[in-house]
Amino acid sequence: MRGTRIRGLMQAMLRVGVIGFGGGNALIPVMEKEFVTKKSYVTKEEYDEAVLAASITPGALPVEIACGIGRKYGRACMLLAASLVALPGAVATVALLAMMEHIDEQTMRWLSVFTKAVSLFLIYLLFRYICGIAHEAMQESRKRFGKVLLIFVSVFLLCGGKNLYRLMGIHGRPLFVLSTVSILGLALFFILWTQGRYSVKRVLVPGILIGAYLACVCLERHYEVAPVKGILVILMIMVTIGKLYVTYIQRMKGMHSVGSIGMTLFGIGKETIGDIVVWLCFLAVCTLPMIILFSPAADYLLKGMYSSFLSYGGGDAYLTVADGVFVDTGMVKEGVFYQQLVAIANVLPGSILCKILTGVGYLIGYGIHQNIIDGILIAFSGFVCSICASGIVYSIGDYLCKNFEQLPLFELIKRWLHPIIGGLLLNVIVALLNQIWLPMV
Repeated sequence: MRGTRIRGLMQAMLRVGVIGFGGGNALIPVMEKEFVTKKSYVTKEEYDEAVLAASITPGALPVEIACGIGRKYGRACMLLAASLVALPGAVATVALLAMMEHIDEQTMRWLSVFTKAVSLFLIYLLFRYICGIAHEAMQESRKRFGKVLLIFVSVFLLCGGKNLYRLMGIHGRPLFVLSTVSILGLALFFILWTQGRYSVKRVLVPGILIGAYLACVCLERHYEVAPVKGILVILMIMVTIGKLYVTYIQRMKGMHSVGSIGMTLFGIGKETIGDIVVWLCFLAVCTLPMIILFSPAADYLLKGMYSSFLSYGGGDAYLTVADGVFVDTGMVKEGVFYQQLVAIANVLPGSILCKILTGVGYLIGYGIHQNIIDGILIAFSGFVCSICASGIVYSIGDYLCKNFEQLPLFELIKRWLHPIIGGLLLNVIVALLNQIWLPMV
């Protein structure tokens, strides 16, 4: 029975990897439907916890959610689930790069048509998911419904201006172009400060700080406000950490000594250490042979891990990181990176991080002796690198979330996480519409 269930879970992971167009946030409702609604591989609460931990850590979001789901069935399932959900996109990226010289315009045109059809299906799923969030809020109360709609609109305006301008044919830069991580960080800061009580006194300070930060975002095109923006970010991070720690201490004071609380909160538990060791062993087994066989592999994999740990803010953000790490250093030519790898990755399913890192590995390996096998071998090591980097940071994020799970604030965060994700998904819908309406290749 357990074996059958695990096989079904892995098949579902592979299926999500095949239809996973639209980026990490777009897959949140798709994965919920596959793993919670259809077969109940995990509970809704367990899934939400995995989404929260994945959202606050760098790395490939679908891979991290798959880690959380697979971990419920053991560490081997954790490794396999994370790998399978990213595998189709990575394999397709390498295959198209290898066939790039032999792909004619007609083939690329049909690939574009297929991508647009899948994108339409995803838009339907995302719209249903957003409507479901709104419907739940309406059933609770009209006041809650109004707040949820306000969050939808606010989050979309903060992150979706660029895609909206593109869809409407407007040239220029919108006032706000915030990353997913920035929005989640601001939301966490606001929730922790107000603790769900929205009086003028409680809202005033976070409102001023967040307003000042948004003003810096608007003005940074014309004025040198980076130092002010940096100070505001540091201040909000320090306040957020302080609020979390103080709340945790107050909650746990009657149960443990303060010293043991600090060890529990900031030490890493045995289970988490075990998970990290498993990821590191998996990484070593899969990459050490490539490091021995190919001289550029060590430098590439170190930069791959480094770039993965910096990949806050989604696929577009990782392209910027990868440009600095691989293009600016001369490991990959700029024309090949953007005209071939990025163009291919954008029309395929799966995480941008996994596809780009795998594709860079292929280009580096192929460039050694102009040999496709060499390219595939280093691409494989890059694929494993992207999976393991995401798995390691997810394990740490999951540990921290579980430590705060017993706090009322954690329940408050989970309560508002879905509306925030709904606003982010509105941006994904507009991005998918842009892809559909792009002229055929």
